[in-house]
Amino acid sequence: MPGGPPKPIPAGSTPEVTRIFMTSIRTGPLPAEDIRYVGQVVALRTGLTQQDAEKRVSDAYVRVQTKLRDA
Repeated sequence: MPGGPPKPIPAGSTPEVTRIFMTSIRTGPLPAEDIRYVGQVVALRTGLTQQDAEKRVSDAYVRVQTKLRDA
């Protein structure tokens, strides 16, 4: 894993990230500020760069939207 072992996720981040995804799934595209925030959480947890973490967030969001659309 880049940057060593995973770091603890800040308290409250997991439910907040879930709310961000669920709200955006109902309302439309994931706003840039949410991608940045969730990217910060992912970067902290994984050791990825902010840019790589934001890409991971965007890719995951697209996969979720695709699965919901195809269901």
